[in-house]
Amino acid sequence: MIMIKGYRVLIDDDEYSLNDPIVTGQQLLDTARKRPADEHLIFQLLQDGQLEDIRLDETVDLRQPGIEKFITWKSDRSFRFVIDGRQFEWGAPIITGYKLKDLAEVDPRSYSVWLEVRGGEDRLISDRDFVNLDGEGTERFFTKVKNITVIVNQRSVVFSQSMATGLEIKQAAIQQGVSIQEDFVLFEVVAEGSLDQIGDCDSVTLREGQVFRATAPDDNS
Repeated sequence: MIMIKGYRVLIDDDEYSLNDPIVTGQQLLDTARKRPADEHLIFQLLQDGQLEDIRLDETVDLRQPGIEKFITWKSDRSFRFVIDGRQFEWGAPIITGYKLKDLAEVDPRSYSVWLEVRGGEDRLISDRDFVNLDGEGTERFFTKVKNITVIVNQRSVVFSQSMATGLEIKQAAIQQGVSIQEDFVLFEVVAEGSLDQIGDCDSVTLREGQVFRATAPDDNS
């Protein structure tokens, strides 16, 4: 078994080893034999799906856990697309869902992004999904608020945001027909059925299927 020494990088699905922990975009392109370098673009693929453009003279620190991933393209044209009615020019034939949210200036945790499919069913694009912009015509995307359904006292409660305070959770539950009051004590049901109390001002990151229990102040059961 051949052991690859140094700092490993993945460029266009090919693995390379570099001795220098700090490298420039130029060095990465030279390593991948993408010449001339000034006729290519290189992007770093981040863990959250973001694509970060690396300039030729810009440095990248490879001293991170895992293997750093990069994607290159021949820089001879731009690609046009529309998101939420705004037109953009992009220097590569593919783009991620996360980058689309970034360009649309929406909260990536609270919004989803969709590819408009003419004459068909619109396609949900996840943060790490790649979309090909090199087809015929202009690709059109739109964003919309995600719906997150949690359970409060065995009843479904739907939120259109990913963060809420304890009081906001109780208020939403009341508005959606759960028989509780604002002065009830709220708990999150966690591992093995144990309860974590949530104060009215405590912020909670909401997750699909998350379970809460609200009890009257004098109910010690």
